[in-house]
Amino acid sequence: MIGYPVEGNIKAAGIGLPISYKSSKIVCRKIAGMKFDKAQRFLNGLANENESINGKHFTKSAKYILEVLESAKNNADVKGIDGELRVRLAVADKGPRRMRGKRRRDFGTEMKNTHVKIILEPLKGGVSIKQPEPKVTQEVKEELQKAIEEGAREIEMKAEVMVAKEEKPQKKEVPKKKAAPKKAAKPAKKEVKKPAKKAAKKGKK
Repeated sequence: MIGYPVEGNIKAAGIGLPISYKSSKIVCRKIAGMKFDKAQRFLNGLANENESINGKHFTKSAKYILEVLESAKNNADVKGIDGELRVRLAVADKGPRRMRGKRRRDFGTEMKNTHVKIILEPLKGGVSIKQPEPKVTQEVKEELQKAIEEGAREIEMKAEVMVAKEEKPQKKEVPKKKAAPKKAAKPAKKEVKKPAKKAAKKGKK
């Protein structure tokens, strides 16, 4: 593993990337020493198959190395480093050996595992811009102390109100008597019609 030189440089690393170590090594050697903009364009060209190294595009490796390069540029922006940047170091290291899991058809084969490190440095004219620390005046300190005291009083008042509520005797709730269940109405009796009596025969024989 190659260590980082000189403090103040902008660095970024990609750990355990699923790309070929040999391909990454070739791409890193190619961009080392380039200006940031040129290296970014070149890696984009490889990823889109518009550029090549000895007739090969190294598409997958180029995509991951481009992410590491742009991450280093973002670190420069965060530090306030202005001006042109150059790729001082781009190196690929082989990661620890890893084997594929049981659920894969190619179980037992070795997985690609590569570490990529990139270090950028500002060219002439690159200036590190440091923002001045804000000064805390006596007035500001007094305002902060006043705000703290007011906040503490407000908390105390809320606490007193809560305690007072808890100390008040709570009225016991008298359980309401349950109404007696209504008796079910008896079904009405059906009227049974009696058969009509036969009319008495007229006259006797």
